[in-house]
Amino acid sequence: HGAFINKFFPNNIQELDYKINESLTRDGYLSKNIGTKVEGKRDRYPFGSIAQIKCGTTTYYLLALTELDDNLNAHCTTKDYCVAINSIMDYYDKHSQGNEISIPLIGSGRMSRLNKPKQFVLRTLVELIKMNDDKLKDKLNIIVNKKDKDAISIAEL
Repeated sequence: HGAFINKFFPNNIQELDYKINESLTRDGYLSKNIGTKVEGKRDRYPFGSIAQIKCGTTTYYLLALTELDDNLNAHCTTKDYCVAINSIMDYYDKHSQGNEISIPLIGSGRMSRLNKPKQFVLRTLVELIKMNDDKLKDKLNIIVNKKDKDAISIAEL
C-alpha cells in the first residue's frame, strides 16, 4: 500500500481515506471501532476487506491483509493469508467485469508479518489462485519485484 500511496496520493491522504471509506461502505464491509487508540484511525476492517480505488483508467484493489494489535504491530497468520487471497478472488469475480488482473506477490513483504519465505508465499498464492480458477475471466499476472528474482524459482511451481 505504501508504494500505491506514494505514487497516487503523496500529498493527499485525506482523499485516499475518503475513497477507501466510500468503497468499503458501498460494498457493505463493517468496521470495528477500537476507541482506545490515542492517534490515527480507530476503525478496523476484517481480513480480506477490499477497497476498490480508481486512478485514471486503472482500478486498484486494496486488500486488508493484517491486523494491528494494541501496540500497532501488524500480524498475519497463514490462515489469515488464505482468507484474504480467497476474498480478493471472490471480489475480482464479482467486480472486475472480466478484465485482466495483475497482483503483486501479496504477503511477501516485511510489513505483512506473514514471516514466510518468498518461495513459500509464491507457491501458496499460486495454489490459492488455482483453487479459484473458476473465478478468472481473463489473464492473471503475479508481479514479482526485480530484487526478489534470485530468491524465487518459478521452476518449482
